Amino acid sequence: VSILSKLDQRNTFLLDVGFKEYKKQYPGVYQNFEKDIYSILLSNKNLITKYKRLFLVFPESARTKDIITGFSKFAKTKTITAAVINKVNENDIKKQDAFIVIDDNDLVQIVKFAKSKGWQPGKDIGIISYNETNLKSVIGNGITTITTDFETMGHSMAEMVINGDHNVIENPFIMIDRQSF
Repeated sequence: VSILSKLDQRNTFLLDVGFKEYKKQYPGVYQNFEKDIYSILLSNKNLITKYKRLFLVFPESARTKDIITGFSKFAKTKTITAAVINKVNENDIKKQDAFIVIDDNDLVQIVKFAKSKGWQPGKDIGIISYNETNLKSVIGNGITTITTDFETMGHSMAEMVINGDHNVIENPFIMIDRQSF
C-alpha cells in the first residue's frame, strides 16, 4: 500500500514529480519530464544540428526515466545521431559531439576534458546541463541549462495552498542559453 493512499487527497498537494502517476488523484505543480525534454529539443533543432552526435548522459542512479523516453522520441526525428549513455568515457568524446548531462560530476568531467583539448563549449563541443543552479552560471563561461522554472513552481504551489485551489499544473520548462551549446 502506497504511503500516499493513507493521506487525505483533499489536503495533499504534490510538488515536482508524479505527474504521470498521480495527476488524476492529487493536485499539485508537476514536471512533465517526457514532454519537457522532447519539446525543448524540438524547439532548439537549429542549435542541435550544428553537432554530429547528441548524447543524453543519464546515470543508472537517476530516477526520472521519462527523460529518456522524451529524448528517445526526439531521437526518432532523425535530426542527429543520438544515444543515451550511463557515463562519459573520455576516449569516446569527439569534436562536434553534444551532451545533455543530468549529473554534475559528468558535467565537470566533460568541461575538464574539453578544456584539456582546447575545445570551446558551444563551438567545438556542445554542453547542456539539466537543472539550473547558480554554479552553472560561472562554470567555464557559463553552462547552458534546461530546467523546470523552480521559482514559478514555488509561486504556483504557494498560491494553490493559500487559495485552496486543487489544480494540476504542469510547470514551465525553459532553456537558459549561456552559449555552451
